[in-house]
Amino acid sequence: MSPSKAENAVSDFDKALDLLKNNPPEQRLDFHMPYSRYLELEERWSQIKSAKRISEDQKYQLRYVYAFMYPSVTYNSVAEIVTVITVPRDLHEIAASDLVNSIVDNAGTYLARHGADVSLIERITDVGAPDRKGRGDYARSKKMADRTIAFTAVEGGKTTIAIEVGFTENYDGLCQDKNFWIFGQHVDGSIEYRGHKWIGELREAFVEVWRGNKMRPTKYTLIQNSWSLNRVPKTLGLRIRELVPQNYLADAHIPDGNIGFDGDKYLRRLRYFMRETARERYFDFIST
Repeated sequence: MSPSKAENAVSDFDKALDLLKNNPPEQRLDFHMPYSRYLELEERWSQIKSAKRISEDQKYQLRYVYAFMYPSVTYNSVAEIVTVITVPRDLHEIAASDLVNSIVDNAGTYLARHGADVSLIERITDVGAPDRKGRGDYARSKKMADRTIAFTAVEGGKTTIAIEVGFTENYDGLCQDKNFWIFGQHVDGSIEYRGHKWIGELREAFVEVWRGNKMRPTKYTLIQNSWSLNRVPKTLGLRIRELVPQNYLADAHIPDGNIGFDGDKYLRRLRYFMRETARERYFDFIST
């Protein structure tokens, strides 16, 4: 490694440690780092957590409470990129959790309408945001989605959908996150919600649904040029077979079909927390 690159690596290492120690809101740092150096960063992060008496068991138990998930450090071994993310605003959590709740609730409604037993409906589960290790080329990788949905069964659980939300992240960063879930975890579906960076205004918002067997996503626009569309999506194109294995549907005599999505309700919640986030940013600014 050249001296200049070595200096940048040290600088990025120190920046990462500073974010992990202080956890300022809404920060994301992506930088290249070899795996051996990433392990050193993980070790230092473990020391910081130990000093603050934060255990991994606690983080897992509180995986539904986003304030306890952050800061986080993850690694993409294919691209050799370390990502440090600090605690987000409520808007980020609402964008992820409301999307998951809509999918799970509407999937349950679909199954109930077709006579499914409650025990089958309850197998579709919001499993929060646990850390996951990759497979194959991503075997040395570690990632935490903003939210994941799994189908739980006697033979074990399977993550079916991973949710990634981006406000300050660039689009390339979100796509790298998506690649981990599809190629490193073999998740059938990955959903990205993205809102462009703003202060008091949301200029554009859309949801992209990526699938492992598709080269391009299906895009569903919610807001364009600061205006809500007259016809917001009533579905994100998800089908019940993408959440429930085919053998379970066949045993219960349930046909495949689209899962609904209440785009109007989702937007109302986003706009409320958008105003709250703008207010929080303002008070952070005047207090510095």
